[in-house]
Amino acid sequence: MKFLLAPLRIVYCLYSLTLFIALMLCVIPFAVAGSFLGKIKGGNFIYNLCICWAD
Repeated sequence: MKFLLAPLRIVYCLYSLTLFIALMLCVIPFAVAGSFLGKIKGGNFIYNLCICWAD
């Protein structure tokens, strides 16, 4: 059974890695833009962005 699940495990790992990288590439520009808003407003923006990312 382990022999049959090994290819599926590799495919799933590649899928999850690709999805994580794609989502990170969508979030990073907003975090960089938020860093230009100043210490307080930018920090709040990035904090709210992290909350949305976690949901």
